[in-house]
Amino acid sequence: MMLLLLQRYFDVITLKQCKKCKFKDYYFISVMTTFITNTLICPHCKNRMYSFEITSYFINKSEVFSDGKVDSDSPIPSDYKILICSTCNKPFWKEEALLADQKIDDSTTDLLEANNIPNLFPGFEEDHLQKHTIFYTDLLDMDFADTEEKETYIRIKIWHLLNDRIRYQTSSVFSNLFEYHKKQTDSAKIKDLFKNNLLRLAKIYKPNTDESQLLMAEMYRELGDFENASYLLDSMDTKNNSAYQQIYEASKRNKIKVFKLVK
Repeated sequence: MMLLLLQRYFDVITLKQCKKCKFKDYYFISVMTTFITNTLICPHCKNRMYSFEITSYFINKSEVFSDGKVDSDSPIPSDYKILICSTCNKPFWKEEALLADQKIDDSTTDLLEANNIPNLFPGFEEDHLQKHTIFYTDLLDMDFADTEEKETYIRIKIWHLLNDRIRYQTSSVFSNLFEYHKKQTDSAKIKDLFKNNLLRLAKIYKPNTDESQLLMAEMYRELGDFENASYLLDSMDTKNNSAYQQIYEASKRNKIKVFKLVK
């Protein structure tokens, strides 16, 4: 039955009959997409629930942006590290809620699915970006991130959300939303949030690959700190890929806005 909920996300599916419950409209995901089901226990109320984790999938179309965000037609993003309890509605880190014994048996078939943060703020709501951002900033205020790694994850989410006002300004889907959010993001409060979040992120971020070093250079570029951005870009070993060239050129021209990378 749980797989039935996923049928709308996949283009290639095979109709099969569930051998256990004989439900005729049971859908089996094609071999192009694989996933596992995790059994979780809420750290707050001890409620048991489940979550899906996509392990591999086929992407037909994607767009990559200079701040590292990727928009794709993948069915379910695989980076949901924070989930919401289906009973007490409190957030928790997925890695801290995973049960050691992941065996799925009759006692787990009726579990509710853990909610994810984007589902709390549907994209059709005019203020979904604002609510989404406030949710993450509130998590930081309540010390939900007790390690720098967790804080880095949340601050990157905030960075991407604040950049969405620029990212989608020419999109036909988001054009109306942009006009509304432009009024919000032009305020000094939002600009300060963007700057302070990115300054803190640059301070705690620990690049250990050329890709992560390029992302850190992008942080400095968007902060307008072109000296540090250029230093990081010049010190990289890999300089012949398209993403590097485009971010290097934007930094050289003193551009600070996020942009879509051209493949």
